[in-house]
Amino acid sequence: MSFEVENLRVRRPTLIRSLIKKDARLLRHYLRSAIVATLACYLISIVLVVMLTNYQDEHMQRVTVRTLLVCMGGSNCGFPTTYFFAALIAGSAFTLERSDRSAEFLACLPPTRMQNLVSKLTVLLGATLMMVVVHLLFAWASHLLLPFVRTQSGVLPEFRLTNALSAVVFVGMIVSVVGGALAVSAWLKSNGVPILCGLLTPVLVVSVVALIGWAFDIPSEGKALEIRFATSSLVLGLSFGYMGCYWYLTRSEP
Repeated sequence: MSFEVENLRVRRPTLIRSLIKKDARLLRHYLRSAIVATLACYLISIVLVVMLTNYQDEHMQRVTVRTLLVCMGGSNCGFPTTYFFAALIAGSAFTLERSDRSAEFLACLPPTRMQNLVSKLTVLLGATLMMVVVHLLFAWASHLLLPFVRTQSGVLPEFRLTNALSAVVFVGMIVSVVGGALAVSAWLKSNGVPILCGLLTPVLVVSVVALIGWAFDIPSEGKALEIRFATSSLVLGLSFGYMGCYWYLTRSEP
């Protein structure tokens, strides 16, 4: 008996790794597209910056200015790209196996529902976190470069770069998108409706925040509104995500 328990403990990490590889293969088209889109944001930004600055003053052709513009343009383009692919992957994590009926076959195999959930969340959160971190790092790099650009040439003073609050707002939106898509996909076989619901979840959050502000006569201006929106997005996103995982674990059907 003790030998069987030890053997199970040894096999469990291997089993989880196998499940992660399986889910990565299942979502491989979306994951590859996300990687290509992330790289394309900065490659396109490089091409556009070089083309546009070639016809401007000499100080606009400096390395620091061009690097700043590339980082800024790539990260600004990357935020909506992450928004879309987060909904796409989250809305497909549970549904793709149901649509091709492989979930029924997997239900007969040794992995438990919890192990399958851990594997899917690992792939989903790993891909989403990768995109978020890449774009926030480039936005942070552009913020660090701005003082040098101003010192050299005095240009770009009007550009608004991503600060800590806007970064939190962005992360909150992504959390709400993932949570909304997971909650709906826990019940459906097709990924179309979960993806759409994930994309519209921030709209729901804005509506709730606006309704509460109107009902209780709370001022909705400037940073106060951004803070409430970010907080509400995080809370509702995590709540929806928890409900989606709970419904997935308690479903009688695969």
